[in-house]
Amino acid sequence: MAVYKRRQPKESTDAKDNLICTVTREDDGSKTFSCNTCGNTFKQRQYFRLHYKHVHLKQRPKTRPCTICGAQLTPHKHARHLEQVHGKPAPSCGACGRKFSFPFEVIRHQKTFHMGEKHFQCDKCSMTFSHKKNLNLHIMKHQDVKNFKCKLCGKAFKWRNNLTEHEKTHVKIKKHVCGVCEAAFVKHRSLQHHVKLRHPEAM
Repeated sequence: MAVYKRRQPKESTDAKDNLICTVTREDDGSKTFSCNTCGNTFKQRQYFRLHYKHVHLKQRPKTRPCTICGAQLTPHKHARHLEQVHGKPAPSCGACGRKFSFPFEVIRHQKTFHMGEKHFQCDKCSMTFSHKKNLNLHIMKHQDVKNFKCKLCGKAFKWRNNLTEHEKTHVKIKKHVCGVCEAAFVKHRSLQHHVKLRHPEAM
């Protein structure tokens, strides 16, 4: 089996973050991330990003009211809220034990994963799907529309993740590293091709 190591890109390569936050290295070697807009400081980059997204870009997660007290909560906090605040067990699947925020989610989960219900059918190839969003993604395979365009070279892609991988080639972030010879690549499939050709014994 191939051995891969993942090299994380340096923070300095994240041009967007450099424009909206200031990274400071403390005496103990830790880093702090200060928001250039409001001055708030965070110990981890991910917390700064959430702050900037929710506070300054106003891209807040959707909330729903608690079925008991009406408190507005993001979906992933409902189950914990029910247990900690109201002392009630979160709705859970009797087949696998998975917990959910709302009873309707349990029913939807059971129909999809345990009963195999698929009500959304592709009119091109008759494949069926349990969720409409999965059908919509599938339909794109039948279309030749490429909505995701690279701002640097103009090359267009059908899928957003393909554009994201392509954009890395412009900044040469080689985070896919061969575990045998340390050769680094921008794309994971390039690493796979390298291992297949150079180190077949590691496959």
